[in-house]
Amino acid sequence: MAFFIYQPHIHKASKRITPDILIRSAEAVFQGGEACPLRVGNLSTAIEQEVVLAQTVIAPGLGLLAGQDTNYVVPAFLVLEERLLEAEQGLAVRTAPVVLMRFGWRLDEAGGKPIMFRVSQDGDETPPMTMEIDDGPLGRGEFSLNLAGPFTAVIPGPLDVRVSAEGQEDLHTRFVLQEMKG
Repeated sequence: MAFFIYQPHIHKASKRITPDILIRSAEAVFQGGEACPLRVGNLSTAIEQEVVLAQTVIAPGLGLLAGQDTNYVVPAFLVLEERLLEAEQGLAVRTAPVVLMRFGWRLDEAGGKPIMFRVSQDGDETPPMTMEIDDGPLGRGEFSLNLAGPFTAVIPGPLDVRVSAEGQEDLHTRFVLQEMKG
C-alpha cells in the first residue's frame, strides 16, 4: 500500500504546529462534484517541478486532510499535461503530480469561510479564485483535493501562490516550474 507522510505547518491563532499526517488515499474533486482517484505516490511538497512548459497546465485547489483528531485545509495544485488532459481527463488527473503547500489551517478555524486563491507568474496574476470548503466525510489518512477553477497555462519561472481566508494568516509560497531536460 502506498502512503505519503505529510508535515504541514498549520497556522493557528497564536502558534504554528507541524503534525505528521499519514495519507493513504487521495482524490480530486471537480467543481461539479465529480471525483477522480489520485495516486498517493504522486503527492509531493517539492517546490521545483520539471515539466514540458509548452504542454503543461496547472489546476489549483484546496486539499482537505483528515488528521488524527481534526481536519486541515491546505492549498495544492495538480500539474497536468495539456494534450493528455484533452484526450483523457481521468487519466491525466490520475497520473498528475500533486503539489501540496507546506502551510495550512485547521478546518474548524478556516472552514465555511470564503478562501481566496491567487496565482501569479512573472508579475502577471490570474483572476483570483474564491471557494469555500466544509468538513466532509473523510476518514483518517484520506486527502481530497477540491479544484478551485479552470486549468491555467504556465510560463517559465517562479509560480507565486497566495491564499487568504477571513481571520487567518495569509499563506504564501513560491514554486518553480522548470523546463524538463532531455
